[in-house]
Amino acid sequence: MTRRQESQYRMLGRVRTFGELHKERFPEGSESAKGFAVVREMVEKIEGFTDSRATAKRVSRQEKRVAKAALAARIGAIARSARMLGKSVPGADARFPLPTRQGDVAVLQGGRLFVKEAEPLKDTFIRCGLPATFHDDLQQAVAALENAIAGCDAGKTGLFVWRKAIREAVRRGVDAVGSLDVFVVNTLAHDTMLVDEWKKGRRVEYFGRPTAVSSSSETATVSAETTAPVTPVADVGEGEVRKAS
Repeated sequence: MTRRQESQYRMLGRVRTFGELHKERFPEGSESAKGFAVVREMVEKIEGFTDSRATAKRVSRQEKRVAKAALAARIGAIARSARMLGKSVPGADARFPLPTRQGDVAVLQGGRLFVKEAEPLKDTFIRCGLPATFHDDLQQAVAALENAIAGCDAGKTGLFVWRKAIREAVRRGVDAVGSLDVFVVNTLAHDTMLVDEWKKGRRVEYFGRPTAVSSSSETATVSAETTAPVTPVADVGEGEVRKAS
């Protein structure tokens, strides 16, 4: 969420709490009750969107870390074996260089290279002590990292959808608060303390500055500043200055 949306979301949470604490003042079926129901629904949607997004992001990153570590371990074992083979098979160690970088793409590219180069030397590597399935295991490790990286990329694409859903939920919630501003104040007109509590809760604090939600939208009502007219100072001629002195 943007900082503005976060401020609006916190305001919606306070409005939801206000409605729950004073629901006896707003009969079921009334416009006020309907407005509070919309706010509650939008807050729950935002919470759901945020939680699901955070969970998916955390899981995706964890899967990528695990897949990368598994592939790095396998190419490391093959590289060690290749260095030993280099003593009897000239150039064997040069065909299996470890990635100079440890980024996702570098490790993936190294895994793909090892799959290709190890194919004709499978029996030789097996005689060095690697499992008989080492080549298949390596291919699976490469595929796992490819899928994990693709999953992270898909998550970035889904971020657009998530942001759009958040934006719409915030908009609907703020619009509902704009209507509630009228209904609540009219309903609680004779309870000034409760009205003050409402006005304080439904204010949106943008960057630490409280701003009231207007009755039609999220835009704050700002009073125009009036500037006192400035009286022009008449020019004084040089001769007059000398006379005055």
